[in-house]
Amino acid sequence: MDVCIRSFLAEDEVQLAKLADNPRIFKNVRDIFPSPYTLDDARAWIEFATSKKKPHTNQAIVVNGKLAGCIGAAVGNDIHRISVEVGYWLGEPFWGKGIMTQALQQWIEQVWIIAPDARRLWAGVLAYNEPSMRVLEKAGFQKEAILKQAVIKNKKVCDEHIYALLRP
Repeated sequence: MDVCIRSFLAEDEVQLAKLADNPRIFKNVRDIFPSPYTLDDARAWIEFATSKKKPHTNQAIVVNGKLAGCIGAAVGNDIHRISVEVGYWLGEPFWGKGIMTQALQQWIEQVWIIAPDARRLWAGVLAYNEPSMRVLEKAGFQKEAILKQAVIKNKKVCDEHIYALLRP
C-alpha cells in the first residue's frame, strides 16, 4: 500500500467531503470540525490549507493515489513556541490497515523540518479513542498525562490523554 502526504488539491474536494461527512469521524475530533461536512466545507478547508506559505502545515493523506484523510501541525505560541501539536483523521474505509501510523511517521519527519526550533511534538486524544492512542504509540509517542474531565464532546465530559514525542 502506497501511503504519502502531500498538499491538498482542488480536485480533492469531493473525496474530502465524502470521507469527512461521517459521525464516527466527528466523535473523535474537535467541535470546530463541521458536521455534517459539506462540499462547501471541503472547498473552504482546501482553500485554507493551501493559502498559507509552503510548506503547508495541513496536508492530505493519500493512499494509492486516493485521498484518505488529513494530517496537520500547529506550532505553539509564546513560551510554547518549541512545541508543535499534531492532529489527524483518516476516512473510515482506510481504518485498521496501518495507514495512519505510516502517515504519522512520515509527518513527524516533515514537521521537524517545517519547525526547526521545535523540541516536542504532542497530541491530545479523547479517552475513548484507543485506536488513535495506539497509532501515536506505534509512531514513538509516549503518554505524558491524563487530563481528568478536561474536555466535552457530544455533551459528555471526558478525559484527554496527552502524548508527546521529543526531538531525537
